[in-house]
Amino acid sequence: MPKLSGIDALGFRADDAVTEPTGILKVVSSFKRSLFRQKPGSLILVRHGESGWNSTQTFTGWVDADLCPHGHREIEHAGRLLLAQGYTIDVVYTSRLKRAIRSAWILLKELNAVYRPVYNSWRLNERMYGALEGLSKPGTAMKLGEEVVQQWRSGLKARPPLMEPDHPHWHKEERKYHDIDPENIPLAESLEDTMKRSLPLWYSRILPDLREGRNVLIVAHGNSLRGIVKHLDGISEEQIPQVAIPNGIPLVYKFDDELRPVKQEMAVAPLSGVFLEKKGALRAALEREAELAKRVPGYRVPSCPTDREAERAVLPHSPLTDALGKHYMTELLLKIANAEKEKAEMGGEQQKASSV
Repeated sequence: MPKLSGIDALGFRADDAVTEPTGILKVVSSFKRSLFRQKPGSLILVRHGESGWNSTQTFTGWVDADLCPHGHREIEHAGRLLLAQGYTIDVVYTSRLKRAIRSAWILLKELNAVYRPVYNSWRLNERMYGALEGLSKPGTAMKLGEEVVQQWRSGLKARPPLMEPDHPHWHKEERKYHDIDPENIPLAESLEDTMKRSLPLWYSRILPDLREGRNVLIVAHGNSLRGIVKHLDGISEEQIPQVAIPNGIPLVYKFDDELRPVKQEMAVAPLSGVFLEKKGALRAALEREAELAKRVPGYRVPSCPTDREAERAVLPHSPLTDALGKHYMTELLLKIANAEKEKAEMGGEQQKASSV
């Protein structure tokens, strides 16, 4: 494989090439900003609308699920919120997943700005959920325990089991990533991994756009956006599991002359950015997201279930269940469960050895 260029490494295709000014152009650009005291642009973050897999409570990650009708309406509403408050967009960054790409298209249509440039980077893809992709969240929680699954979903450093080549959603051979070095395509990611993946794009493209006074719209995913706000606001490891970014509600950041986020009056701590939704509607949306953050969606501890009830709880409907049948899902869950058990046993033995 030929060596990737710097632009390719950021996740852009060849025809997306827009480079930062260098040499005399960079000096002129800096002089112009200081002479005219150009203010930094605004940063608008929008999580894509609900997808079909969101609605079935399925681990999605890099699987290319599309918007469902409800998600389409959510993004139309987001566009109207931006339009009503007078926001304009100069440049758009999104992922290579169609639920984010389609959301970006809808937003630009609502803003009558379809002519604005849109850059698709894999660095803004959702967190890669590894072997969990395609599995039901409630079913996985029932089999492995809610605490384990919640660590994978909300923790900063916990990484799900790795995806293997025989997984039905193996991503290394997908055409949309043909220009990316296969070594850069993850097999599973923590939230911290996702944040680190996005930072080269942030520093090389997005930050310079903001510095030049451009209003930047990022349409991405729950975890890739959480990684960005963690970086912007310096959110701690203890706080990040409680940070929720609801679908389709724009989150707007303003910056001072040093490109530091300005704490806005209506900001919801620990964020310095402000959501554009009405206060009551936003509270309801955040409460729903907080409830999801507390427990796996749809997961309920059964009271003395029968074998048949337990089987239904472990194997609820999911796209992967439809595609491969319950047998594959059961085998995959058992494989993950055994790996987690072995890891716990090894940890216990190491702890005993250290105490002797």
